[in-house]
Amino acid sequence: MLLSLLALPIAVSQINVGLSTGTNQLLTYQTSGPSAPISFQRINDSSFETGIAPWTEIDYNNHTSGLQTIQIVHPGLNDNSAIQLTVNSGNLTIDSHVTLLQDLSRNPVAFGNSLRLRASIQSLTLQGSTTTDRVEISLTLASSIGNNARIHYVLASGSSLPTNTTSDGYLAATGTSSSGWTLFDRNVATDAATIFPALFTILTSVKDVRLSVYSTSQSTPTYDPRIKYYETGGDSYWNTTEYVVYDPDSDGTYDNTRDTVLYNGTTPVLPPLPNQVPLVNDQWIKFVDTNLNGQWDPG
Repeated sequence: MLLSLLALPIAVSQINVGLSTGTNQLLTYQTSGPSAPISFQRINDSSFETGIAPWTEIDYNNHTSGLQTIQIVHPGLNDNSAIQLTVNSGNLTIDSHVTLLQDLSRNPVAFGNSLRLRASIQSLTLQGSTTTDRVEISLTLASSIGNNARIHYVLASGSSLPTNTTSDGYLAATGTSSSGWTLFDRNVATDAATIFPALFTILTSVKDVRLSVYSTSQSTPTYDPRIKYYETGGDSYWNTTEYVVYDPDSDGTYDNTRDTVLYNGTTPVLPPLPNQVPLVNDQWIKFVDTNLNGQWDPG
């Protein structure tokens, strides 16, 4: 994943700006007529040649099953390295995400009419079908009165985009393809004027940049009759005060040498489960089938 923020002045004389494919040169330009000042700012180490610093990793409810959440991978697009983000959620109601954050508050990128965001993205896999299954780049914009606004450039989504608010706006970002990568070039000022018309005239700088992958649903909840519970309350359904057990031979009896306790309470933990107690089914006890084989797998 390659990322650049360019801040250019409005008044220039016949200037052509291009992002170079090398690791050193950023801009090429030609001018004629009166001289005009030109300046640019680029976020640090956007090609991840030397690790993820100065980016900071933020994870929430992320279950990657032993996989590295963030990895430097090779090659990148026209470069040696890129960053790969992985998030895996088994939770059907609360979103999970992994984010790389670069805080620009100490050296903010000035907001102006020529502010652009350029990125190269290769989206490998996106599973799930909800609004919070998505890949995005977001910019937090600061204003002169202290209010922040964030533009979310959604690069891939499992469903419709989230609803815009006065502080968060979502855009489906499209780009051009190159060698399996998608290249994006956005005029941030134009997008901000469209999404935040009330704040646009008082926006002053880019406060931070975030690369994020969100996931909420992975497959669907599934019933496996080998997952049973130990009834202690005298009713006919599972309660949070009752054990849940994986009974591989489905004989309906707990065997502490073969069966696996999947749930033993939260706080406080339930007392030890006696051996050879009867186990019963409740079809509302479900699991998330991450490998789509139709049954619960140990591990």
